[in-house]
Amino acid sequence: MSFYLRPPKGITNIINLETTVRQRFLCYQNIINEDITNTIVDLECLVEDSVLDRLGHHLFRLLALKSRHFYTVFIEHEVQLLGLRLASYNPEDAKNFVKSLKSQCATCLEAIKVDGKVKNYFIELSSVCLKLLSYFRTPDNVSKAQIQLHFSYCFDLLAKRQYDIANGMLLINCTEWKALLLSLYKSYLHLALFDMKFIPQVNDALQDERIKSVLILARDLFCKNNSLRKFGSLDMTRFEEETGNFPLCMKTLYNNLSKNNRLGHNARFDFSLYLKDIGVEITDAFEFWRKFYSKQHSSCSSCTHSWEQNEKRYIYGIRHLYGLEGSRKSYNVKDCSQIQNTILGANEEGGCPFQHFDDNNLRSLLKNSLPVNRSEKIETIINERRGNPKKGCEKFLDFLVEKDAVNDELHFKNPAEYYFLLKSINSEV
Repeated sequence: MSFYLRPPKGITNIINLETTVRQRFLCYQNIINEDITNTIVDLECLVEDSVLDRLGHHLFRLLALKSRHFYTVFIEHEVQLLGLRLASYNPEDAKNFVKSLKSQCATCLEAIKVDGKVKNYFIELSSVCLKLLSYFRTPDNVSKAQIQLHFSYCFDLLAKRQYDIANGMLLINCTEWKALLLSLYKSYLHLALFDMKFIPQVNDALQDERIKSVLILARDLFCKNNSLRKFGSLDMTRFEEETGNFPLCMKTLYNNLSKNNRLGHNARFDFSLYLKDIGVEITDAFEFWRKFYSKQHSSCSSCTHSWEQNEKRYIYGIRHLYGLEGSRKSYNVKDCSQIQNTILGANEEGGCPFQHFDDNNLRSLLKNSLPVNRSEKIETIINERRGNPKKGCEKFLDFLVEKDAVNDELHFKNPAEYYFLLKSINSEV
């Protein structure tokens, strides 16, 4: 049942929900690391068609519905997971899979009372299954048999330009059944996620305290998973918009860079690593720094070097941070504790505003960062940071978003985790 056409049934407990979420994230991680050979067998929550497997998929589907940032991660990894399963099938397994899929389509069609895209999809999928079953019965005799279906159900196959198209219909040989099923599955996930927005039971599930608790765990794991959260590079055409998700330490550095067109050596090092960890590709990093360092520096800037005179040095430095020069170690942004413990010189930039700024400067920064109707929270934040700078930053985040999904269980250990946490919260629908 790897298409997960129907929701899971049965009774489970909160421990199983949490275990299922953790194991499915581990599966995603192993897919990225290409270390998946035995994972599906070893993880009980990934046993195909088991209750926990179906449960994990539908929990992640709920998270994808709430978070646009997780949406792409979910679809791509679920399609890859199905691809791994299909690759392991012998001919009899493949026939049984398609037979089960056809049976589920029939059940789903019986339950749909209104015509629409979902019903049309199941009709098309059922037709494909029927054709494939005929192929599996006598593959040698019908190896040239083709399946015709509308291109809208297989957009990614259309994009590959490997298949003929006539009158809006893709012509796909039955020998390409794996690619066809993966494409149909991807289309189904997009369609199912869109359709979920209009199903009352989905909203009921999202209000359930147990589900809310597990989704908070899932989002926390997602935000802290370096490989998953950087799935896809940061779109530099939306960079200014993305700065709204920056923590104050990095937003301050970016504001200084925008004002002076330069950063001091240590500040540039820290900000470069932050950009790398939030998904800025190395070629975009070259262009980002070139844009600023090609301009005239301000009179108060601590750095007077230019891109034109020091291009090779800057390119080497960026490549080094990305693990492409020197020891080829890929560096990561400093943890919050390291930033807070940094001893700054009199004119040095950087550091943690909740640690290194005095009350007046921090008060001014917070006033410009919080919505007007929440400005009364400033003194609470300042008092909080006196005992623990990290707590002050967390309190600022709470006041910044003021959503039920944020609670004391959600934390971050470095500026990049802060960025992905806030981005995930802001992307919820």
